Amino acid sequence: MPRSKNMVTRTIVGTEVTLLALDTVSAEPQNVTYTLSGKFKDSKALLKAVQRKFDTDTLKHVSVVSTSAVNQLYGMDESDFIAHAVKLDDNRKPIEA
Repeated sequence: MPRSKNMVTRTIVGTEVTLLALDTVSAEPQNVTYTLSGKFKDSKALLKAVQRKFDTDTLKHVSVVSTSAVNQLYGMDESDFIAHAVKLDDNRKPIEA
């Protein structure tokens, strides 16, 4: 049986949020769902983060409907990781080439 490839893995903690949004063209309310990385201290902070990232001239996010924590394990071949990763120094700062 062949040996499996080495994998680099990382568990990403995120927040899945459903928001009430308003389409400013049609004046239609709608629920939209996004997954953001990280945790948020409260609904107000979460709403601000969504507004900064996803508000447009025609879609405005108004309030948080629901949230849930998401923990997802990701992985990739070690060779792919080395090809795409940035080298860091001992203080975890990028080494400029």
